[in-house]
Order: sequence, then C-alpha cells, then structure tokens
Amino acid sequence: MMGFTTQKIRRILNQENIWFAVVGTLIGIPLGKPALLAMMNSNGDNFDYYLHLPSVLYLLGGAFVLVVATLVSGMFSKKIKKLDMVEVLKGME
Repeated sequence: MMGFTTQKIRRILNQENIWFAVVGTLIGIPLGKPALLAMMNSNGDNFDYYLHLPSVLYLLGGAFVLVVATLVSGMFSKKIKKLDMVEVLKGME
C-alpha cells in the first residue's frame, strides 16, 4: 500500500469488503438451511419444529449483509487517512 493515494486504498478496501460479503452470502444461502436444521435437531426428540423459509428472507438476509458491509467500509475508510504507514509496517515486525 506504500505509494498509493488514500483514495486508491479506500477503493481497494471497499471492493474487497463488498466482494467478501457477496461471496459469503452466496456460500451461506445453500448452507444456511442445513445448519439451521442441524441446530434445531440437536434439541432432542421432545421438540418438533416446522421449518419454512420463504425466499424473501434470503433476499432480506443478503441485503442486510451488504448494507452492514457497506457501513463498515464507510466507517473504516475515514480512518485510512489517519494511518501512518511507516508505523503500521514497524508494527508488523
């Protein structure tokens, strides 16, 4: 990141954050229902649950993840200008 402008660093980090959110959502959609069923079935035989997940919940969940990822990117991008890259590199040693 040395030599990059603050705007370039912000853009790269925002893109990475959004891509991770999209990939995580796409992986989580098919794995969400089996994970929920496994958690519900671990309660034992005394409980019976009916699991119905409408497709609108998948859309709302994906939208929520993207909104949170965008908010986090926005909050972090304000701190990028305050970072001292030399101190950051020294801390990695």
